[in-house]
Order: sequence, then C-alpha cells, then structure tokens
Amino acid sequence: MKLMNIIQIINNILWKYKIISCLIAGGLLKFSFGDYKYYGLLCFILSFNILITLLNKCLENKHIKRSFIIGFSFGFTYFFFTLNWITNSFKYVGLSNCYAYLALLLLVTAFSVYPAIACIATVYFSTNKYNLCIYFAIFWTITEYLRSILFTGFPWNLIGYVAYNLTYPIQIADIFGIFGISFILLLIITLIRTKKQCIYGLILLLITLIYGFYKVELFNDYIIPSKKNNIIIVHPSIKQQEKMDNKLLWNNIDKHVYLSSFDCINNINNTLIIWPEAAINWTINDTLIKYLSSTVTNNSTLLLTGVDRINGNNFHNSAVIINNNYEIVKYYDKRHLVPFGEYIPNWISSIGLSKIASGESGFTAGTVSNTIKVNGYSQFDICICYEITFPGKVMDSPNTSEWILNITNDSWFVGSDEQYQHLVMVCFRAIEQGRSIARCNNNGISAIIDCHGKIIKSLNKDIMGNICEEMPKKYYNTIYSKYNNKLILILLGIVLIILIYKRYINKIYKLL
Repeated sequence: MKLMNIIQIINNILWKYKIISCLIAGGLLKFSFGDYKYYGLLCFILSFNILITLLNKCLENKHIKRSFIIGFSFGFTYFFFTLNWITNSFKYVGLSNCYAYLALLLLVTAFSVYPAIACIATVYFSTNKYNLCIYFAIFWTITEYLRSILFTGFPWNLIGYVAYNLTYPIQIADIFGIFGISFILLLIITLIRTKKQCIYGLILLLITLIYGFYKVELFNDYIIPSKKNNIIIVHPSIKQQEKMDNKLLWNNIDKHVYLSSFDCINNINNTLIIWPEAAINWTINDTLIKYLSSTVTNNSTLLLTGVDRINGNNFHNSAVIINNNYEIVKYYDKRHLVPFGEYIPNWISSIGLSKIASGESGFTAGTVSNTIKVNGYSQFDICICYEITFPGKVMDSPNTSEWILNITNDSWFVGSDEQYQHLVMVCFRAIEQGRSIARCNNNGISAIIDCHGKIIKSLNKDIMGNICEEMPKKYYNTIYSKYNNKLILILLGIVLIILIYKRYINKIYKLL
C-alpha cells in the first residue's frame, strides 16, 4: 500500500472520530509541558499535526462550526492535563475535591475558548491548505497573547515554551519574545507538513539556528558590570503543611537563618541574602525585624525576604530588605496577584460561585516600582512568583537594572509539572531581557540562569541548601526589552493584512 493511501486512511479515521482525536491530541501536550525532554517535543509535533489535519478537513467544506468544536475540544484536554496541579492549592486552603475540580473545570472551559477562536478564524479566512498553515500560526499566537492580557491575564504554558530544550532556535526570543517563538514554532511545524512548503519551514528553522548559534557562541557585545555583589539563595525545602502551621513559625525561620550563614566566594563584596516568597508566614513586625537584623545581617550584609506586609487597611504579599540597624531599607509589594489564590475576581461572587473562592484571598496589589536600588549593591528588578510569567512586564528599568530576582514558593505543587513549567518561563524571561536571573524557591527549583536561558546552578525540590554566587553576570540590552511585544504584534498584523488583501484580490479576479 502506498504511503499516500495510508495517510489518507489515517486522516479519514481522525475525521470520523474527530472529537476523540482532538481530545487525545490536546492531552498529548501534557508531556510537552513537563520535564520529558525531546519526547515532549515529539508529542507536540504529533498533537498539532492531528489538529491541522482536522482543520484541513473542515476547510474542504467550510465547516466553521465544527472548527470551533474541534478547537474547543483540543483546548479542553490541553489545559486540563497541563494545569490540573492548580487543584493542589485549592485543597491546601480548605476546599473539598468537588469545589477544587469545579474551579479547575471553570478555568479550563474559559481557556479552551481561545484555541477554539483560533481554529474558527483559521478555517474562515483560509482558502487552501497552504495559507491555512500561516493563518493558523497567526491566529493561535494572537489568541495566546489575548489570553495573557484579558481578565487579568494567564500566560501559562504558551506553546513557545515547548521548545525550551532547543537552545539555539529560542534565542530569537530576544527580538520577538515568547509569542514570537510560538509563531515561528507553529509555522515551522505546519509548513514542513507539505512538500510544496517544506522548504520554507526548513529555511525558517535554519535562520533561527544560525541566529541562536551566533548569540550563544559568537556574540561578544556584553555589558560587563564593574561591581558585583555576593548573593546567597536560601532553599529551605519546607513542606507547605509545615509552612502553614503557626506552631512551626520560629522553627521555619531558624532553618532559614541556619542556611544563611555561609562563606561566600568573595568576602570583599557586599552580600545580599535572599529568602523565598512567604519565607516568613506571618506579618512583618518590629519583633521579627529585630530578630532577623541581629541574627542574619551585618555591616556588609542585607537580608531580602518574602513576607506579608500591612499598609493601613491593605494586606500585601511583599519582599522587604532588612539591614543590621533594625530597619526595612526597601520593600516591594506584589503587583500582579494570583486570581483565586491571592484575590477574588469580582465576577465570581456576582454569579454565585463564592464558595470556590474561599481561602487565602485577601491581598491587595502593590503600586511601587519593582526596581531595587540600595547603596553598595547592584540595581536589580524583582518579581514575586506569578509575576515572572508575564512577558514584557518583569522589568521596570530595563536600561539600568543589571539582573532580575524571582522569589517564589512552589511548595504548593510539589510532585507536579508546575515546578518545571514555572522554571521554563523564568528561563525565557532571561533570554527576552538579556539578563541573568536569580531564582529563590522555598521547595521547588532554585537556580541561577544566565542571559541565554541556561541554568548555571540549581537546587531541586526537597533538597535543603543554598546557592552562593556573584551577581550580576554579563548582560546586554535586547531589542525585546526596548519594544516588548510590539514587534511580534506588528509582524503578525502585517502578515495578516497581506494574506487578507491577497484573498480579496483573488475574489475580484474570480468575479471578472
């Protein structure tokens, strides 16, 4: 039997069982957003080949409604299997399994609308299976961008993150960001499906490889900092149940103190000791400040710790810097809070679903800049946990800050793919901004990441220890740090206008 006949039979089977095929295809992405190396990339290729095959079938008879159902079904299992770790946090704050999974299903249903819109727009505008490839890459990337900004935004597990292990191709993120990687990756995968357009996909892949090789191996226009500081990343690996037990508060604090005493690389440099998000599961007060100041800091040492902070009637998830004079010399209040976990969207109560929103949800978003300037220390920008996931929003001072700090607490999700997914997003922020990132995690993965997204040092979950390093590393000002997502949006807009104009001209010719 000829290969083309076999492919046709497979395509007919996929179309006959289209909903099941979509559910399986979306579910395969579970392995693409976990630490499954190149196996995850193969699952991604298979997954989207199934989806494109079904969209081509829809295009044959312009099945617009079916394309929406196909996209929604694909999105449902895509988000359900890659985000089901969310239920862990709901359970920790007292929700039953029923309400935890109800909350997950609501989120998954909402997110599934985005790939459904991408699919329906693709079939509506496409005129053949060749321009369908380009339309699909455009509309999928646009809907990913919309998902990252609408209704407070949720830019988790964007398709571009699948390519993390491809060191050279992803370096072009320093121009187009993660949305550019999503667009390029989808374009390559869809173009190489056909003999007619395979060459274009291979050329695009070659361009990204050459650019990435140059940036990682040959580029030498770095900014070398004239002054460095020691940093000590404290990785206590405290289980979430223990963190939430007030009886263990001082035991947990003393564990952090113990891990903070370490002979650094260069005793001449000032040292910044870094504790993770919510390292102190209590509101900062004078007693705590005095204790930490006397046990951790000295004339050449500061402590940065995650802690809750009260400002008037507002309750903040914060990071504070304490010196040896019993003073908070700098603070930053988390600005982008986690929906359901740290605050409750107003629409939840309005539709009678307030029960799924119980738990720790009384935080107020901060308003101060995330740029940290302290005399004697290199300037950096800080992101607390979830904030690092937002492309283009991690640095208030991209021209002057020399590195990025991310403090987080992934102990809510120990044993799940969340910890790997979160780390991958941090690595892409390093590439986009051209800055090294120090990541301090309570019980997940702490790491030092260079400006090309490579992990230099790390500590994995359940390993108590610390990382001592000099910061900042070499860095450079990227094109992305100047324009953020504007370039990829302009590129998508131009390509889309050209395609639509060509479609319109072809219609005119047919009428003539």
